[in-house]
Amino acid sequence: MARLKYLDQFSAKSLWPFQNTCGIIPTEMTHIRLPPAPPAKSSSVQASMRGNRSSKTRPENWLEQELFNAGIRDFCHNSQALPGSPDLVFAEAKVAVFVHGCFWHRCPYCHPHFPDSNQEYWSAKFARNKARDKRVRSLLRSQGWKPISIWECQLKKNPRRATARVLKALEGVIG
Repeated sequence: MARLKYLDQFSAKSLWPFQNTCGIIPTEMTHIRLPPAPPAKSSSVQASMRGNRSSKTRPENWLEQELFNAGIRDFCHNSQALPGSPDLVFAEAKVAVFVHGCFWHRCPYCHPHFPDSNQEYWSAKFARNKARDKRVRSLLRSQGWKPISIWECQLKKNPRRATARVLKALEGVIG
């Protein structure tokens, strides 16, 4: 949270401390704040959630490998300079790719299970995730970016088809 306060002090015209290798400087605040979710009831759930990786996950690695095999290497990872910190950013094409885990983002294709215990917590958690995803996509579109969501189950089932969606968005710009 300290970093969010730190980010609030900067504007696009000032020196941006988190400018990454993509060379993207944000035009407005990139982090979207939502009200906090209710706390998890057990310490084991809290520990499990803290242990979940937010970047360089297995599905992201699968997509990166497919893109690499297709000859695409011109992207950067988890750009802090864009809303939602997309998993892969193609700055030249203004394409932001999010690789969503089916459980956390409530996949509309495979309909992951809903936890039996502490349903109030999980309902709030999943609602927050979906609301944030929707706001991030909208904000990126308003800034001229094309957000693409790739679902974990799509990558497992047919990685080439999922990769083709990204390649289509990059057509004529990269490659």
